[in-house]
Amino acid sequence: MYTPLITILIIAILLFILYYVPILLWFVARLSGAKINLLTLTFMRFRNVPPAVIVKSLIEVNKAGLKGIDRKVLEAHYLAGGNIENLVHGIIIANKAGRTLTVEKTCKDDLAAIDLTEAFNDVKHAGDDEVI
Repeated sequence: MYTPLITILIIAILLFILYYVPILLWFVARLSGAKINLLTLTFMRFRNVPPAVIVKSLIEVNKAGLKGIDRKVLEAHYLAGGNIENLVHGIIIANKAGRTLTVEKTCKDDLAAIDLTEAFNDVKHAGDDEVI
């Protein structure tokens, strides 16, 4: 008698759980070598941090072989109003060119609305040895 109502309720609960517990995103992160906990991804949703952006950035950092950039740094930067993709791409481009940028300095530059990718490419093409 209550079977349709129970079925709808179960489907609604499953959709709610699947939204807040991004199992597929966690699986992709694990396959790519980015170490992140499923519970951490779930809590990111509650903190209004997009887990997909963090996981994508962690995968890029991992594939580039960079150390010192972890989930906590990326989350804090996002919550401060920064552009995570700009930050990660800027550090990766600098690393490929043989330059060392600290995460703190790069975060500060990104929060100052500097496009790190463009800024580094401009310095590289100008032949300037000055670190951004």
